[in-house]
Amino acid sequence: MDTFYFNLPKSKCNKWFIKLFAICPLEDGAYATKIYAILVLVITAVSFIFQMCGRISMKFNLDFGVSSNTIVVGTVNTIVDALCNIVMTLPALVLSENFKGMVMAQINSLDSLLAKYVGTPSEKASTYFNLLVFNNIFHFALTCNSLSFYFTETEDYFKTYILYYSFDQMYRYRMSILTVYVYYILKELDRKITFINAILTDAFKKYSGKDLPISPKEIMHLRNVVRDVSEMHAQFTQLICFFNKLFGWQLLLVFLNYVTLFIISYETGVRIVLSKIDDDHHQSAVWLCASMSYALYGAVVIALICNNISKKSRKTADLAYFYYYDLNIGECNIGQLVLSTDMVTLIRQARSSVTEFSAAGFFPINYSTLFLLMNLLTSYLIVILQFQ
Repeated sequence: MDTFYFNLPKSKCNKWFIKLFAICPLEDGAYATKIYAILVLVITAVSFIFQMCGRISMKFNLDFGVSSNTIVVGTVNTIVDALCNIVMTLPALVLSENFKGMVMAQINSLDSLLAKYVGTPSEKASTYFNLLVFNNIFHFALTCNSLSFYFTETEDYFKTYILYYSFDQMYRYRMSILTVYVYYILKELDRKITFINAILTDAFKKYSGKDLPISPKEIMHLRNVVRDVSEMHAQFTQLICFFNKLFGWQLLLVFLNYVTLFIISYETGVRIVLSKIDDDHHQSAVWLCASMSYALYGAVVIALICNNISKKSRKTADLAYFYYYDLNIGECNIGQLVLSTDMVTLIRQARSSVTEFSAAGFFPINYSTLFLLMNLLTSYLIVILQFQ
């Protein structure tokens, strides 16, 4: 059965491709997981510092002598970005098979229940795989195009800039791949909870708003549906917990990447605007606007789908509550009494479930977090403008 996890076309070539480019986290609870996440954060921070140093030196045309500090900055930035790429692929090589098996068992169990009502709900991963390959080829072509100028340029300063830009592109495409990977897993989770709510709605909509007698056979069918929905919702909630354990640090990295990209693009753009744009700076201004739009779009898309999944998961309780009182399920007979008990159990379970996505426990991924980040960014940008 197709699943949303580790679901790429099978072949030796693709297996090596997954090991090199996919992001597969470690078993939660292992020390290696925390070491991995901390290393990525530290390396990202160091890379950010050196990239800022490179931008400052190039912005103000600082002369440090013949290829002295600029060469050092470019070299260290190159090493740091290379290490970041290596570290982000390590989990693919040391993934815990036991934990992977536990996650797969949970997914297959949920899919088997969904299959009773809607067939096999999972879509094939070919779309994701094609986007992954296309993303790789696109950024690799950009990097090769930049490096081609390295061998034709004679000035050390421009050589350093080309190296910086090339490896900055490599880091960006790694983060883009991570975003696509996380997004399509979230997309599959969204499809699953949509099917769960649809199953509950289809079962009760026939009797909603109508004073129809419910036969014992129909009550038995509704009981089975409610119990299946209750079990599916519990398994779905468990999948969200697994996702937070597996991809919490990745979500944090994605948000940090987009926030820092937005800040750098805006700050650099403000400097260009205040220095009065001339013909030489038009291309830079367009690139900075595109970078800001891309950063904002990436953060909004991830926050949007996480918020929608959490909202749909809570909607299960609202639907059960609505149908419970709309049908006026009483205790006239044993069948209705059991159905009433099952509905109350579903309502309590769905309302008490934790359905928030978390960025490694630092903050939830939803609209509130996005608006808070926007407010902080706005405050930061206002302060930046005051000092220009």
